[in-house]
Amino acid sequence: MRYCHILTFSILIAVLSHCALNPGMQSYYGEPVEQSTGVEAAPADSQATLSTPSAGAAPILLRGINEQTFEKFKKEVQRYYGTPYVWGGASTAGTDCSGLVASIYREAFHKKLPHSSSALFKQGYRIPSEKLVFGDLVFFAEGRSLRPSHVGIYITAGIFLHATVSEGVTLSKLYEDPWNQWYVGARRVLD
Repeated sequence: MRYCHILTFSILIAVLSHCALNPGMQSYYGEPVEQSTGVEAAPADSQATLSTPSAGAAPILLRGINEQTFEKFKKEVQRYYGTPYVWGGASTAGTDCSGLVASIYREAFHKKLPHSSSALFKQGYRIPSEKLVFGDLVFFAEGRSLRPSHVGIYITAGIFLHATVSEGVTLSKLYEDPWNQWYVGARRVLD
């Protein structure tokens, strides 16, 4: 199991390094799709919009994420990767999903965010899954509820960073089970 975590972490660092150093990196200056006035239900077909990203797709970053910001993000990921899950936690001793998001955004992006999945779902504006870029927040809900109960940070190529009860801080793929079934939307909180 430890070998699997080391390999996964190595892949993440390689992906992040590629994003930071790729001269062909795209920039996205998206306009708000919808301003948030509260928690909204995801469309019934939200899972249908998820698809396997193409392997050769260039990472897309927002204009505010430069190499220095990217390095801060990588440093925070290195600090938190493998941290055990602790409900209500927000430190390297133990964290939950929203605590991880709040901590990384505070340290890497100098942005204060709430420590709650449902409160985070009220931040920024909704982004369709086909326009996800590095740093966007992705949300999930188990069962029939459309209210988000889990959140992660989108990296690239369908990969997101989050904290799970079983694995702690880890990487997963949006288009694989159970995440594709539980996906309820994404929000952009960075400009």
